[in-house]
Amino acid sequence: MNKRLTYWFIFLLFPIHLQAKNVIKQINFIGNERYSDKTYNEYINIKIGDSFQNKLTNSIIKDLYSSDLVDNVQVQFKNNTLNITLKEKTFIQKITFIGNKKLKNDNIQEHLKLKVKAPFSHRLLNEDLDFINNFYKSIGLF
Repeated sequence: MNKRLTYWFIFLLFPIHLQAKNVIKQINFIGNERYSDKTYNEYINIKIGDSFQNKLTNSIIKDLYSSDLVDNVQVQFKNNTLNITLKEKTFIQKITFIGNKKLKNDNIQEHLKLKVKAPFSHRLLNEDLDFINNFYKSIGLF
């Protein structure tokens, strides 16, 4: 009876011990230059003291990609430290229109989703190109 009771207590305490090993004690963002750790931390919704599980890795990567601020994300959990390595997106410094003779550039640029000093996005570029093509078609210039 005593052996069963002892095994039962060990069985109950074992998962608690495993959880304590996976507690996040520190979160490091590596490679961020434009945005603060606090900004990225708001996107991942994880805090110090949370329990780390492998499924969080995919969640962190998905959340950061959806922010449209990063091109690449790597996540590593080691020694109770969550290291998130980022490659931030390139920022747009200038938008130039080449071959546009019929319309004022400002008229087109005010309708674009890509903006100067904003992160570059292939998705937004494609949407803007579609807009420009449709705009030209609507006024009979394409």
